[in-house]
Amino acid sequence: MSFYVFANNVNTQLAAPAASTDVTLQLASASNLPTLPSGQIMPLTLTDTATGTIVEIVYVTAISGSTLTVIRGREGTGATAWPTGSYAFSTPTKATNVNYRQTVSNIAGLRLITPISGNIVETLGGSSLGDGNGLDYYGASGASIGTYVDNGSTIIVPTGGNGSAAWLMGTPPSSEYMGYTQGSTGSVSRTVASKLQESVSVLDFGADPTGVADSTAAFSAAGSSDGTGVVEVEVPIGTYKLNANPTPTGIVTWVVRSGATFTGVGSLNGIGKTIRFSGPQAPLFIENNSVNTTGQALGLYLHIGNNPTATPVAGDSVAQTITINNLNGRTHLWGMDVVVAPDASGSDGMCRVLELEIANTVGGSNPDPFSGNTPYRKNGIEVVGMDGSNFNLTSSLTTWANDTTGNKWWLEGISLSRIKNYGIHFYKNPGGVIDSILPFQVAAIYDNSDSATVLKVDGTHTNIIDLSNLTTLTSFVKMGQSSNQTLPFSNEAAFDITIKLDAGTGAGIQNASLTFADRGTTQWGITKTTGNSLAIANSTSGVTTALFNYNSLSIGGANALGAVTGHFSIPTCAGTPTGVPAYTAAGTVAVQFDTTNNFLYVYNNGWKKSTVYA
Repeated sequence: MSFYVFANNVNTQLAAPAASTDVTLQLASASNLPTLPSGQIMPLTLTDTATGTIVEIVYVTAISGSTLTVIRGREGTGATAWPTGSYAFSTPTKATNVNYRQTVSNIAGLRLITPISGNIVETLGGSSLGDGNGLDYYGASGASIGTYVDNGSTIIVPTGGNGSAAWLMGTPPSSEYMGYTQGSTGSVSRTVASKLQESVSVLDFGADPTGVADSTAAFSAAGSSDGTGVVEVEVPIGTYKLNANPTPTGIVTWVVRSGATFTGVGSLNGIGKTIRFSGPQAPLFIENNSVNTTGQALGLYLHIGNNPTATPVAGDSVAQTITINNLNGRTHLWGMDVVVAPDASGSDGMCRVLELEIANTVGGSNPDPFSGNTPYRKNGIEVVGMDGSNFNLTSSLTTWANDTTGNKWWLEGISLSRIKNYGIHFYKNPGGVIDSILPFQVAAIYDNSDSATVLKVDGTHTNIIDLSNLTTLTSFVKMGQSSNQTLPFSNEAAFDITIKLDAGTGAGIQNASLTFADRGTTQWGITKTTGNSLAIANSTSGVTTALFNYNSLSIGGANALGAVTGHFSIPTCAGTPTGVPAYTAAGTVAVQFDTTNNFLYVYNNGWKKSTVYA
């Protein structure tokens, strides 16, 4: 309680005006001002001179001559601006009436005072002043009528009282008779008991902090102290034995202080919520979250209003900020470690480690997501590598299974569904800033896992790979192994396989070509020409070697007499051919040359010879 100092006949006026924020007052007179010991206060009342209805109570904490140091606006009054001449006087107030110690001459004088809980009165005598029978009495009030009967010594009922209040001899038995005032503007007087009862501790219900006795019943009682209502129970430093799980009736939050430990088979798991300070897990550890009436397990729920921007600045709302600095040489840094352990039977159904939702978004079709100047930036997860990372960032997102057998691996690393434009989009210049080095210097997608299939496509699609906006391409497929390589196309089912080169769907007829190069230089090409012919051409000389058109085959062109290239070659044999050709296309014949007899043979229901003259 506060210690008050009173003085008679302190009645003066302000010698100077005082603003509502001033903490010093200048009195016109220092007459009768008391000496104010350190830590004690003197109540002072200020009123206006015109009506006497404007009142402010201040607490004087220091006196120097006629200058007072004060605390403004006490006991429910507001700090007011006062003009010079305003009245200032010392008189008992409601708070001081609850807390101060009165004296009376004898018991008869005590009967003239109404008992108030928290008040203490000293009698200076029993029958008369100074007769040696003076004792202390404390006020008791609020009981039923007839509870107290005046016996002239230990119980004194006030004159005209009905027995519901009395003065009781001796020292107040508990804090319920001691007054308490918080002291700030708007505070009210109450008892110390009511102040202490604001918090609940397991020690209030007999818990043993030495760990010897079982404290289960004490924990249950503490959690039931408000019936079925909400209660916060403090678990102070100590060791508590729980031989069973507590069974509170209330909605409990256990506040476990640093240094509080538990033994026994019982625990607080699943019983309300637990907030652990500086425990073995973390400086602040929240566990054992109960399930609400809708069946949703509640852990930490943050609801942030307004519209936070991409990078927190002054005025932004941030739900949670985690900063970890490696100032003590730790081997590993963990920004957040979330472990979700489903039931081994799978009966708990859907399980999410992290779910992010952006509600009620309004934006454009596809603006630059890295531009801070667009209102459309709404990213589910954004990972930014900042300066000061020693330029050794390894991976912005890593998904792996802590298991080597494959039994507990993820079925899918990343699953995307209902993405309107692009499932994964790689940007070159985020925010319009030109990079000092090229991004994705090795590859935009890199598979080094020895997987069975790098890219697997199911379903129905218009295009597997869309290169319609490609500007520059050096190699579509690049191979660089040290041995000969084959790029196979295979159909695992028993059906034909076709590789189609389509020159486009426009009105004009375009070329479609397949070229063959050697060390970067194109040598040969097979082209479907604009005339719908198939040409085989030497790309170096530009000479068309063969041309297929309208069921005709044209080979080469006019040749010089001394030409060493541009010749047409056919199969040969040494003598008359005898075999039956295994395959000839409809409307065609097989041809072969006999180098021994210089005959040209044509197969038409048998080999027919034609003499070639020298």
